[in-house]
Amino acid sequence: LIIMAEEQKVANGKDNDKNGYNSPLDKLDFEFLRSDKKRYVEETKQIYAKQCPGLSDDNAQWDLWKTLAVGRKNNIPILPLIIDSFSRDRLDYYLKKRGSLQLQQWSKSYPTLKALSKDQPKQQMMKAAAQTFFHRYSAMIQLPTQEKYIDSIEGFCDYIAETTSFINTLLDGDMIN
Repeated sequence: LIIMAEEQKVANGKDNDKNGYNSPLDKLDFEFLRSDKKRYVEETKQIYAKQCPGLSDDNAQWDLWKTLAVGRKNNIPILPLIIDSFSRDRLDYYLKKRGSLQLQQWSKSYPTLKALSKDQPKQQMMKAAAQTFFHRYSAMIQLPTQEKYIDSIEGFCDYIAETTSFINTLLDGDMIN
C-alpha cells in the first residue's frame, strides 16, 4: 500500500517533502552498494541460493542480485513490489487499450520506479532486475490468454468421478498387472 500511495504522489506531481525526498521509499539505502565491496550482495546470493537453489549464480544477472540485496538491507521486498506493480499495470493497460504494455514503456510512463528512487541509474538497475526475473525465472502474464479454462465446480466433480470410474474399470477388468 505504501508503494501505491507513493506512486500516486509521483504521478500527481506532489512528491517532494521539505528535505527534497520524493517519498519515504527514496530514503532507501543504496549507498552500501558502493562502499560494501560486493560483500552484502554476495551474502544475499548465498541466502537466496539456500532458499531457491534454482537461482543462477550468474554475474549476467548482477542487477537482480543488487536489487535483492537492497531489498534485504532495507527490509522491503523491492523486487516483488516491482513485479506486482508491473503486472497490475500491464493487466490494467490490456483491459483498457487491448494492447501489450512492455517493461521498457512501463518504466518510463508509470511512477513505480520513480517512487522507489529519483536516481536514474537506480531505476535502471531495478528495471534490469525485473527484466532478468521475467526472462529467467517467471514469464510475464500472457495477454490475451492462450487458453480458457472452464473451472466450474460441477465440471471439476465430473472429472473426478469419471477418473475414479475409469480406474475402477481398469481394476475390475484386471488390465493392470
